[in-house]
Amino acid sequence: MSFDQPVGPGDRVSRSDIAYLYLPQSRTLGEPDPPQPEPHRRVEVPAYTGSFLVRDARMPSGEVQVWPALAVVVMDSCELDRYYNQGRSRERWDSRVAVAPIVFEEQYPHGSWGRMAQGRTPLYGFYLEPLSAGVVGSATWTRALVDLRGTTLVSRRQVELNRRLRLAPEPADALAFRVLEFWYLREVARQRDLEARRGKRIRDLVPVQSGEDHVELRVFFEDAEPLRVICRTDQRS
Repeated sequence: MSFDQPVGPGDRVSRSDIAYLYLPQSRTLGEPDPPQPEPHRRVEVPAYTGSFLVRDARMPSGEVQVWPALAVVVMDSCELDRYYNQGRSRERWDSRVAVAPIVFEEQYPHGSWGRMAQGRTPLYGFYLEPLSAGVVGSATWTRALVDLRGTTLVSRRQVELNRRLRLAPEPADALAFRVLEFWYLREVARQRDLEARRGKRIRDLVPVQSGEDHVELRVFFEDAEPLRVICRTDQRS
């Protein structure tokens, strides 16, 4: 199975597109906390290399640290294509795209790379197989990790202009499931229940009951037992 595939110049931005981007993080002035611009033996957080600072007089107590990095689009396709599917002109499409940085083994020497290669990746990450030459010219990379803790927003146009690669359909679907686990399901369902249903096709979602700050759903699968999920809404009707 091919893990990656090239992107054509006319393809729309899609979940799992990989592009070279500038990833921002607003910080207090002079803040030394990780992620750092280089690996450090006392820090077990992956380094985002090559960072630089952006400062402005209108932000007297803050600064923006920017990491140029390869990153993968983690936003759902339904949101990326929403206005396209409605027939809106391109000028109406939302510019915001959620992306997460790709961290390579040399940037994360404390990472459990052996276990990740065996399928035991921490919940905050998604393991990427090494890129072989021939997928996109002579480009290659070592094994890597999509660090979902570093998810941020960039513009659609920035992704379009700086991508040549995306994940193949099977790993792209696996990435979507990991994003769902990381952001939503880890606090509303037991990990073993989720693992037992990994890769199963969802047949239906049935609301069971709702409260002021939650909705209870019954998730039905084609070839697995149903799953009860309680989702926090953080909204009061």
